[in-house]
Amino acid sequence: MRKSIFFVVVPLLILFGTNCIAREKLVFGAVENTPPYVFEENDKLVGIAVDIFKETQIRAGFEAIIQPLPAKRMVLFGTLGKIDGFIQSHLNSSRKTIIYSSIPGYESMYSLFMKKGDEHKFTGSKLTDLNGKRVGWKRGYGFTKEMSQAIENGNFIVEVVNASEQNLKKLINNRIDCFIDNHYAVMYLIKTMNLKDRISYSSSPFFPKKGIYMAIGKKGTGIKDKKIFMDKLNAALESIHQDHTVDKIVRKYIDN
Repeated sequence: MRKSIFFVVVPLLILFGTNCIAREKLVFGAVENTPPYVFEENDKLVGIAVDIFKETQIRAGFEAIIQPLPAKRMVLFGTLGKIDGFIQSHLNSSRKTIIYSSIPGYESMYSLFMKKGDEHKFTGSKLTDLNGKRVGWKRGYGFTKEMSQAIENGNFIVEVVNASEQNLKKLINNRIDCFIDNHYAVMYLIKTMNLKDRISYSSSPFFPKKGIYMAIGKKGTGIKDKKIFMDKLNAALESIHQDHTVDKIVRKYIDN
């Protein structure tokens, strides 16, 4: 059952003033069922993105309902102004036309995972490390041009799965040699599946890290003065980075 989570924090009018917020309860979308970023645990919405957003609210002083939604619907609602913003968003040319984005809340990265003991078979996070290997790949992830060309050349074999758990199980059972996946998502699974002693990963990201942003919609009507709101939001985000609160939140979900 989809739920909206409401955090009670410092009243809006105290910190933002009467000209910034058009209504008391803002609505921010989140991509549903994406552990460890957004998921339900004991009937409570939790996760890295949720906790960072919650702490940002406390420090910036605004109230919001978090509405978990499918990714495409979240973007659609943001485009139409049906929600006021997103607690997590990639930033690309199309998104820039519909949102005002914050500084990064956290970074997303993709790592190369292998069985412990097989680290010597991989020299680093390089495409050539995949040569001659059976590589697990999650459906929906896009290939770079270089990867597409290497696959076409027969340098390595890609086996596509629907979920990260399948990659882990196939790796443990020697059905693939390695896989590339979202680092925090897999680290969370390694923790919950008790695989810490069986799985290793490359020391550097396979692809460059990308920022994940909070954002407000350009067409949203809940925030009158979007510049003032974003200034306050960014100041709060900056403070939770400076005192390492973000690092503590991430470790809570991925450390054993």
